[in-house]
Amino acid sequence: SGFVGRLVAEQLAEHAPGGLRVALGGRSRQRLERVRAGLPGEASAWPIVTADSSDAAALEALANSTRVVATTVGPYLRDGLPLAMACARAGTHYADLTGEALYVRQLIDQCQDAIDSAMAQGYNAVLLCGTQLRLPLRRLMEKYLPALSVLAYNEVAQRAEVEFVGQVRAAA
Repeated sequence: SGFVGRLVAEQLAEHAPGGLRVALGGRSRQRLERVRAGLPGEASAWPIVTADSSDAAALEALANSTRVVATTVGPYLRDGLPLAMACARAGTHYADLTGEALYVRQLIDQCQDAIDSAMAQGYNAVLLCGTQLRLPLRRLMEKYLPALSVLAYNEVAQRAEVEFVGQVRAAA
């Protein structure tokens, strides 16, 4: 329901394929309702899901209720890991916009077992990041997860099917 979350919601409302089920999620129902009220067409009736990063049960319920979570929570180092871990446990695809290197390191530490398990089940794990982060992240990741591919967002074909299963973050 913040600035970036509103932009993502607007983009989804304008460009999401027909029939895609979308819900708006965040900490404040009131703020989510304001975002939803500003969306066009069917998006103005999207369901709202409230969950706070300090409420593990709410995050588990959220992660278990969907196939994909796209979060703009920020700052990720403070608020992101509980949702990422809930998604990893639920097998829910997870995407975020982090550029926080410490968060990425923490997520590697916390999610390595989940990533290894997903790869053992035949998933091709890919870390998507901004263009400027690609090379440094690749160098960092090859020490810990050598089979993990690191791609910049602009390297993914527009029609490629991407399944998000987790997020990489780190802490101090």
